[in-house]
Amino acid sequence: PELRTSDFEPDIGSCAPLADLTVASDFLEPEREPKPLDMAGLFGVPAPLEVEVGCGNGRFLRRAAAERPGHLFLGIERSLSYARKARDRMVKYGVGNVRIFRADATAFLAEWFPEGSIHTLHVYFTDPWPKTKHAKRRIFQPPFLETIHRVVRPGGQVFVKVDLPWYFGEILGRFDRSTRFDVIANCAETDPDRDLYDITGFEQKALIKKGVVYSLVAVNRPNQD
Repeated sequence: PELRTSDFEPDIGSCAPLADLTVASDFLEPEREPKPLDMAGLFGVPAPLEVEVGCGNGRFLRRAAAERPGHLFLGIERSLSYARKARDRMVKYGVGNVRIFRADATAFLAEWFPEGSIHTLHVYFTDPWPKTKHAKRRIFQPPFLETIHRVVRPGGQVFVKVDLPWYFGEILGRFDRSTRFDVIANCAETDPDRDLYDITGFEQKALIKKGVVYSLVAVNRPNQD
């Protein structure tokens, strides 16, 4: 079925907008922060936390932070240049409920995030590492699913988007086989004419060049071990 971004908005609950949050002047690095992360200390207030893995230049984070002002947002970006661009975007627009970390997401999530600390997780257009010899570098490996099962709250949602059908099939298969998640939606979107503000630049390019983007939403099951 046709997918629209609005079909995949997280449950925002009844959180009131957060006031007087300080805009971060720079991106952060895990090595300078305590283990586990003090989420309330990072922002100055406690609130539901949404995390984006591979936040790029921060376009999604800026939009989501404006749409859900009662939530906190943390972007993880390995690239130095993109971490700087994301930081600059938040500073330019005065976005106080976002923090950017320059980090490898797999290690950062596994080692710094407390259990159940993430309200919603977003993973969009990660590197597919298409060569067979590089397949182990793809982020959606069984250990990563175990990590996100631990750090995402029970009942929390995981949103995934990719632009390659074979890669989407691999990811969907891993979620389907996992006992940790329930896949509640998986769709293909084929609308290249959507408002650029509504989606990331990478997604827009993928829709124009390839004509389709593949998406899934999975719900984290309570731990029954």
